[in-house]
Amino acid sequence: MIEKIHVEYQLNTPPYHPFWYIPGLFQGRLIIRDDASELTYFKMYVPNDKRLNVDMEWIVERGGPSTSMEVDIGYMPRMELRSAAPSLNMSETGITSEQFITSMNESLYDSLLKSFNTIDENFKNENEIYDLLERKFYPFKEIPYYEYRQAFQKAEETNKLVHTIILWVLESSAVLNLLREHFVSTWALVVDLKAIIANQTSDTIKDSQRAKQALDNYAFPVESMVQQNDGTVISKLNANDLLDTHSKAEEFLNIISNGMDITIQRYVHFLEEALNRQK
Repeated sequence: MIEKIHVEYQLNTPPYHPFWYIPGLFQGRLIIRDDASELTYFKMYVPNDKRLNVDMEWIVERGGPSTSMEVDIGYMPRMELRSAAPSLNMSETGITSEQFITSMNESLYDSLLKSFNTIDENFKNENEIYDLLERKFYPFKEIPYYEYRQAFQKAEETNKLVHTIILWVLESSAVLNLLREHFVSTWALVVDLKAIIANQTSDTIKDSQRAKQALDNYAFPVESMVQQNDGTVISKLNANDLLDTHSKAEEFLNIISNGMDITIQRYVHFLEEALNRQK
């Protein structure tokens, strides 16, 4: 069984303020007997192939009774849980759990896992299975996402605009249809764009210029933008503006637009604005 799990750790206890430690996700696999009588293999780990993979949130005092939330993101080289010890009732074995654990080693883990891998033309590798899981749980994954530089290569090949995505509005069919038809989609961290600029060579000047224009148009916390193939930003939308619920004019528009959510309206308008400006 292939799994993805989201977990939050609370590292403080009263009277200290809460401190949440939130890995991006755990993914991994477990093997159980077909009669569910025994868990034979278990491994879950936090992927470390991205520059950032953990979120931290905590509450700080601001004097008197007032408090505020602070946030930060970082990189965790390794975090995993795994076991190949038999799932037995330890009280019936006559040995301790520590003895089981110390008997495990890397070669035993590897040989055990290989013993369950059979050659099957229908077998998919883990990355393919994780992609299937993501498309199942996150409808926006129906649209392919490319690394920032690859997105521009694809856009040049297909004569489309480049779109960087805010994820939580993309379950809308109206948004998905626009993206599928007219855009090549990507997402990037600030640190990734800075790295593209810093590593500029004579062969990557275009990439560097595009990344710089994206950074010049970025505002905290998340910015969606549409870029032409030369990197020119022709439309952008900040997360704070997207989620602003105090616009009376848009409340009226929501009433007369078949009840479409205001957030979706804004995102559709943002994309259509880019298409109009392209013309």
